[in-house]
Amino acid sequence: MFPLNSETVTFGGSAQTGASLTHECSPGVKISATGDLDGNFAATGTGYFGGNVGIGTTSVSAKLHVAGIQFNAKAGGGGYYKQTVVGQTTAAASGVAKKIVYVSHTHSVRVYVWAHQSTGNGSSAIADICTLYGSTSGGTTVESNFGTTSDTSISYNNGGSPAYTIDVTLTYTGAAPTINFVVEGINDDNNIYITA
Repeated sequence: MFPLNSETVTFGGSAQTGASLTHECSPGVKISATGDLDGNFAATGTGYFGGNVGIGTTSVSAKLHVAGIQFNAKAGGGGYYKQTVVGQTTAAASGVAKKIVYVSHTHSVRVYVWAHQSTGNGSSAIADICTLYGSTSGGTTVESNFGTTSDTSISYNNGGSPAYTIDVTLTYTGAAPTINFVVEGINDDNNIYITA
């Protein structure tokens, strides 16, 4: 019997091949755990968490805190997926490019960047970049810099390690800004991912 009140259940022992635990009840199930849990979990229906939830991070700072967010949505009738990748990194030295995401040698993406050092110091930029087997068009299309940041550049880089990346170059004085970014689009291998 699975508890529905405030009782505690402890599962111990070693993992068994093909072992599973299934519990169904109406109107719902309450699961509470302490400690670190490893493995897979699948559920259907609606879930409620009374506290903050972290995915990919143990330093949870919001109701839902997801580190290295990536969303994929299959295009209607096609084999390629629209992908959205969200991340954060620290800028390289002033005037030096920072690789933020891998996009492959053939892609069409829109990049949003907001870089900041402190209130009143930072930049915001948007770029549309299309590349077909290394032949690139596009780059930074809109840019606004303020305070200690004087220039923002978003570009495609087919060299270096790793190759085939979107790079952000900031020109600034003082401490290295934090770069917040969103990259959305499609590429030839359905695999846009964070390199920063």
